[in-house]
Amino acid sequence: MILNLSSLGYGAVRELKLFKIKLKVRFFLGCFLGFIFLFGSSVLTVNYIRLLSVESKISESPGMESNTSELPGEKLTKQSNNLTYKVLQRSKILFIERWVGLEGVMSVSSYPNKGWDLWREAWQEKYSENITSFYDIKLINSHYQYVKNHHYINTPGIIGFLFYPGSYSFLFVCMVLISLGASCLEIFIYKFGGKNIILCSLLAQVIAYRLASFGYVPAQSYLLFGTIFLNILIIYIMEKILYMRPKPRKIV
Repeated sequence: MILNLSSLGYGAVRELKLFKIKLKVRFFLGCFLGFIFLFGSSVLTVNYIRLLSVESKISESPGMESNTSELPGEKLTKQSNNLTYKVLQRSKILFIERWVGLEGVMSVSSYPNKGWDLWREAWQEKYSENITSFYDIKLINSHYQYVKNHHYINTPGIIGFLFYPGSYSFLFVCMVLISLGASCLEIFIYKFGGKNIILCSLLAQVIAYRLASFGYVPAQSYLLFGTIFLNILIIYIMEKILYMRPKPRKIV
């Protein structure tokens, strides 16, 4: 939510400068405060609904232990049975565990069994809501391995993923090619998407976020990029249709 708004805001500012449109500071301040309210409400509401869902599963399954409703890393206390307390605790953890970065690179670089077999095995991963990710099971000692009936995963990020074979040369070449490819894709979006800077900024952020959190079911990346291409194609065709003008008739 933060990244999406940042990309939209950046695109909007660039668009306003392009058309020399000036807005008052209080407008931007109002947008910022509105976002803070919506973001906070969204985080608390979603965590509340998730906890209610977990509690209902526990009540329906007598064999499940009550501590399965706790996120990994949460310690049971006297207050932990309070739903409001759980929502606040889960919201705090959200700001830490939603960021993918250096820990993924460190985990992969310290893994002793890197190689091309690991690389090929990672590409064969299939999506499942009831199975922990390949990265969690194979490369790290993840606490998500012990969570049942929930879909929690860690991801190594694109740099960590490309280092699965253990080759620095392969990592360097792939990163250069990916950077060039992403830049070309951004140019394609701008030129064929109606030269819309806001749309270009948003989709570029989507691509960057996908790469930053890369590593889970990598073979299905075509779904995201295929969707982007399809949307740009639809925009391009619709733009041609809408701006199509009938040829003037010759006067005899």
